[in-house]
Amino acid sequence: SMSTESEEEEEEQRLNTSMRLRYLRFWCQFLGTPVCLHMYERTSVCATLEAVDPKQQALLVSSLKTPIGVYPEASLRCSDILRVSLPQTCEGVEHVGRRVRMDGAG
Repeated sequence: SMSTESEEEEEEQRLNTSMRLRYLRFWCQFLGTPVCLHMYERTSVCATLEAVDPKQQALLVSSLKTPIGVYPEASLRCSDILRVSLPQTCEGVEHVGRRVRMDGAG
């Protein structure tokens, strides 16, 4: 019936909103924190997390350290990021810290 479909759609919207808020709250607790971003092609870069795009498509960072130089500010597409490390230091060879998979797995 229509009322059941409408109720199911409302419930799905509530769940999506809840998941989006949890995702944004998760990132907000790390604002201003150094992070290492592990990208495709075995590239890793380090930066300070400044913001998350409201549409959850990009991470906005500062002091982005790349193999070819340092950028004062940058926007990185979430689809290009495989994993994010929250290390004690981004400078060492070993990255110690919690890791977050961008694809939602593990």
